[in-house]
Amino acid sequence: MSSVSRPLTDGLQLNPKTAEVLGRFDRRRRFLLLLRGIASAIVALLVSVAVISFADYLWLLPDSLRWTMSLLAYGFMVIVFYALGLQPMGRRSPEEIAKQVEASDSRLREDLLSAVELANPLHVNGAISFRNRLQETVASKASTLDVPHLLPLGLISRSLISVVVLTLIFGLLSMLPGLQFGRRIARAMIPGAAIQRASLTQLVVLKPSPASGYVAKGDAIAVVVEVSG
Repeated sequence: MSSVSRPLTDGLQLNPKTAEVLGRFDRRRRFLLLLRGIASAIVALLVSVAVISFADYLWLLPDSLRWTMSLLAYGFMVIVFYALGLQPMGRRSPEEIAKQVEASDSRLREDLLSAVELANPLHVNGAISFRNRLQETVASKASTLDVPHLLPLGLISRSLISVVVLTLIFGLLSMLPGLQFGRRIARAMIPGAAIQRASLTQLVVLKPSPASGYVAKGDAIAVVVEVSG
């Protein structure tokens, strides 16, 4: 079984209260990392498709180039998710988590890491009475820790706010009919889909009026069109 799926303090002779706190801290940390990874990946994708849409507006991009750019945008999103979410989640040794807890609460400075290290059967040293007293002292302090307070959502607020702001901007731009922002984004996000390129040119049929009707096949029809944009 991998180190990611097994209990954090498995194999350590650690006080149950201390082990519980370390486990809660680790779960909270992994949750925040996962949330940060998802938010950052969404931001990366939205920014990428915005760039592709802008390029599609300025130049007549070949379909193959536009599809390639879209696939690269999704690849960039995956890389960001792995770098800011999944990869940091793998660094979860008991000693590393203990250091992070100590950095978050000065009351456990150096004591918690010592308790974790002395709880490892492979590195046991010192008198048994000293180790037991240290474990009890650390467990008493650790049991009072408020893990959500140590790891608040504010730590990843930048990523969360970026997602909300970009989503609102995309939503507002999509509500402007003349901009055709929704069509432009769809062309960038769905490579291979038969979505026509957005254009600012508007055509209004002035004659015949009404513009729709039935005529005999082969008859010539005079058409007057107003072009704008």
